[in-house]
Amino acid sequence: MEKFYEEAEKWAERFMTQYPDELKPYTLCMKLYFETEQKEKFFEVLDKLRIHIPVCGMVKDDNHRTRGVYFNNVEIPIDTSGEGFHLVTRIQDEAHRFAIEFHRQLRGKGQVHSVLDDIEGIGPARRKALMRHYLSLDAIRSATVEELAQLPSMNEKAAESVYQFFHD
Repeated sequence: MEKFYEEAEKWAERFMTQYPDELKPYTLCMKLYFETEQKEKFFEVLDKLRIHIPVCGMVKDDNHRTRGVYFNNVEIPIDTSGEGFHLVTRIQDEAHRFAIEFHRQLRGKGQVHSVLDDIEGIGPARRKALMRHYLSLDAIRSATVEELAQLPSMNEKAAESVYQFFHD
């Protein structure tokens, strides 16, 4: 668990050093899924970086339901039937929606990358054909230009590009 807190501390430090200086004097309102120890690490990082800004967040109960808010590391209970609670819930829902959409975009853009993508003349169709036929990059690396050119989607120029990529 200590490694988890170290990662949280690294994340907080990286985040806060990249945060624009002109915004640091203003309130930082973030939705953080921090346990108490993680939250404490975040405040330690703020102190270490000499960043003194108000920080607020939501406090969850054991069933992961919002039970209150915290402001500057002080928990403030909130009436779950009041308008304030409904506002916090709407903010929480929007933060979830934004995070989910952001992660979908990340996965869609660059999560799947193959070294074959770096070879000139090899697009998605040839890459798939190579992987279906050879099953591994090592097998592709071991193939001759003639063997590569025998694949239906390949031509001599593409086969030569693949061979040179692995042997230069």
